[in-house]
Amino acid sequence: MLKIFKESLLDIIKSTGHLLPIISSIGKSNCGKSYFLRHLLQESSISVRSEQTTQGTLCFWSKEYRNFRIFDMEGLFANDKDNRMNILNMCSSFSFSDIILLHISHDDLENRIFLEKFSFNYLQSAKICLKYKKNLPEIILLIRDPRWKSKNIQNKSDYEDLVIRFTEKVNWKIREFLEKFELLFDAEASKGINVEENKEESFNATNALSENIDQYFLRISEFYCIYHEYNFTEQTIEYFEFVEEIGKLNYVKSLFGNILEKLIIKCTEIQQKKDEELQFKSYQICNVTNEITFKMSQMIYLNEENTQRVWLMNSIYSEILYNVFICCDNETKQLTFLRNYSKLATSINSINDKIIGKITNKVDENEIIKFRNAHEKEINMLFADDIENADDLIQLIKYFKYLSAISFCNSFELTKDSKNSLSYDCLFSIVRFQSEESYIFHHFMEIQKNLLAYRCLFYVDSEFYDIVKLIMPRFFLIFSTYLEIYKDYIDFTLDLNYKYKDVALCQIDKIKCIDIIRNLKRLYGYFEDYLDLNFEGLFEFQEYLKEFHTNLLTEKAEKLQNESFKLKIEYYEKIEQFSISSRLYRFLPSLSVIAFGLAGTAASRLNSHISGNCFSYILPLCTFSTGLVFASLNYFSSDLKNIMFSHTCGKFCSVIDSIIIKDYANVTHSNENSEIFENSFIYKIRVERDKKNNKSGCIKIACFVVCRDLEDDAIRNTMTQIEDQYDFLNPKIDFNFS
Repeated sequence: MLKIFKESLLDIIKSTGHLLPIISSIGKSNCGKSYFLRHLLQESSISVRSEQTTQGTLCFWSKEYRNFRIFDMEGLFANDKDNRMNILNMCSSFSFSDIILLHISHDDLENRIFLEKFSFNYLQSAKICLKYKKNLPEIILLIRDPRWKSKNIQNKSDYEDLVIRFTEKVNWKIREFLEKFELLFDAEASKGINVEENKEESFNATNALSENIDQYFLRISEFYCIYHEYNFTEQTIEYFEFVEEIGKLNYVKSLFGNILEKLIIKCTEIQQKKDEELQFKSYQICNVTNEITFKMSQMIYLNEENTQRVWLMNSIYSEILYNVFICCDNETKQLTFLRNYSKLATSINSINDKIIGKITNKVDENEIIKFRNAHEKEINMLFADDIENADDLIQLIKYFKYLSAISFCNSFELTKDSKNSLSYDCLFSIVRFQSEESYIFHHFMEIQKNLLAYRCLFYVDSEFYDIVKLIMPRFFLIFSTYLEIYKDYIDFTLDLNYKYKDVALCQIDKIKCIDIIRNLKRLYGYFEDYLDLNFEGLFEFQEYLKEFHTNLLTEKAEKLQNESFKLKIEYYEKIEQFSISSRLYRFLPSLSVIAFGLAGTAASRLNSHISGNCFSYILPLCTFSTGLVFASLNYFSSDLKNIMFSHTCGKFCSVIDSIIIKDYANVTHSNENSEIFENSFIYKIRVERDKKNNKSGCIKIACFVVCRDLEDDAIRNTMTQIEDQYDFLNPKIDFNFS
């Protein structure tokens, strides 16, 4: 049921322009939401579901207008047995909407039971949405079946006070829910093997919740009282409102045109703001904005940002489906889940350690099966005496499957902010060290090794990869990340002092030959089951980048003077690499992520997609083999190397200068020295791996040896000598006999 509802919503959202504002109308079943929308929009196509609502189902109506798209969502508490459906209904509305029309009856505003249920579901929906978007939608409260009908002006103030009291009570309950959980979390985090680590994570998590608690509070921008009466003569529902005139209220029939007018104005402002943001997002490279940067911005928008609502819905759906804490408002149950979570986490961390100890040699399919069987046996023994809570344990294991899927995406994340992920390192090596296949291959092996390691968990199955497929697209933004890395490369090349126009032109020719698509396809190949990548667009994106880059370098080259004599450029390139211990990433996020999972995470803290909580383990360099794959690497074991290369000119050349370009990652250098002789050149440098981080190092040294071409001079000298000899052998005789 949840999946059908989600897929139906996605079909509509995909057909809706990214810039078009969305309004959602939500409230309890049978409160008159659909009737009111028919009246407000004068839209007869809205189905009135008061007699058609099936308990336990989720459905909606939607239509696109010129200024907005509107959704008429199912009731807030349509399902009494499975609160996940109710939360998905509210949370999905919060996720893709810009404005919420919240229908609540006067009685419910003062009803304690409704207030508690609404507060819990609102908190859960808010905390999930704020993981993926910066702000919640604007909420307009429509008070249904208002009881107070006094024409006294005080009636308006009374309703203002009622709305304020309701909001305060909801926010008080939200604070109470969060504070109770913090106490449970602190108590449980102080137990376990890594007590000090857990305490620190607990403190950081709960402290962050306390600091950002107000972001989850209910805020109502404005409210309207919706009066209605049934006309038995016409057999229709008539709507009324109080209109203030000269200090008194008049009770009149109304089309609520003021509400519709305000909605149109708000949506127009929202759309204008989105248009401005899109224009503003035209990327600047080296402070340049032109037609090429605009085209690249459009490609990033179409391939990444335009699908934001889709992956937002998929992320929310997967969390609601698997997070056992989402619908759990019972403290005893929460505590039980937390304690069992600790047991399972300890078990999974244990298998982490076992894999680390075993993975120093080749890992084949048999080893993976052994790990999986041992892990499953260990979990079964862990809860052998707790059969009565078997259903809860099954749910909890599914939750771990979801958490491991998040860690999987963190490990292989490719975004501008994921500079510590395996995929980012791999893309960086592809972009900056295009021709160094062995260095790039090392990063491919790092990815392959971590992919195989996940298969050692017994619950990594088709369902696990289905979860990854839902959430991975928001972690893998190759267009914007490619641009981010290449921008630095452009800055690097523009900052160089080429001195000679011919050297700059030589650099331009080398950039024109760059083609990294083959390696990008290989990187994508590891994740092609979870992603849908436009390779034709990516190739076009690469060509735009190269064109932009060479245009800037050409401008720089044109400013360099041509020498009065002929130059000859000799190009040399040397690349050295350093081995490191390999990285195996955690199978689970840290404990603090669970706190954020229950109580939400500020958007500002989740911009890096929890990557800060995905720690890595350090492993010796190793090889992997499966039935289809075998690879090994030979890297320099030393952390220090001396590099030297030399050049000797030909017969008719003279060395006059050298341009050295050093491009490196995770490497330091010293003792750099170059010597120029009349016909030769020698360059020396000492390089070593940067020990401040645990990444492989690479340095590419490009040397442009600038020689003066003396061949023309030699030819001229030779011709002069020949002419002189000819004149000597054939002297001119003066036959003047005057």
